[in-house]
Amino acid sequence: MIGVAFFAENRNSCGKQNHTEMWLSLCRTFDIDRQLVIDKVGIPCFAPAEDPNHPAEIFQNFVDIFEAYPDAHYVMVERQGQADPTPLPDYRHPKGDVIYCFGPDSGGIETYRPPKADWVMVPMSDKTQWGMWAIMTATIVMHDRWTRGNN
Repeated sequence: MIGVAFFAENRNSCGKQNHTEMWLSLCRTFDIDRQLVIDKVGIPCFAPAEDPNHPAEIFQNFVDIFEAYPDAHYVMVERQGQADPTPLPDYRHPKGDVIYCFGPDSGGIETYRPPKADWVMVPMSDKTQWGMWAIMTATIVMHDRWTRGNN
């Protein structure tokens, strides 16, 4: 099982639901089995985009995901300069049940420490002040996994 864990953040209306359709597209493109969505939307009509081949499970935080999937290998994708991550070009993607975790667009995930995890970062220009949207980072990481034959 390959999963992606990400934050669904408020985009101000039910009609603009926090890029979940982009996450579903990512899953379809790179054969990701499961979406693990951390609901930070705060609106009652929230429902992530999903289909039968790419179901979405909703959680309140990463700790709940770690408890639901205790045997998974976690890949914590962090912003440059956070934690002590391995640059993506140097990283070897694990086999088996793997969950790739992406932080919120508004910050990092270094405070979450699953017991079995690798820390990875996507190098970017030092001219970048704020980093990248989580979905952009996820696309780069999952494309890297795909092109290296770990699919």
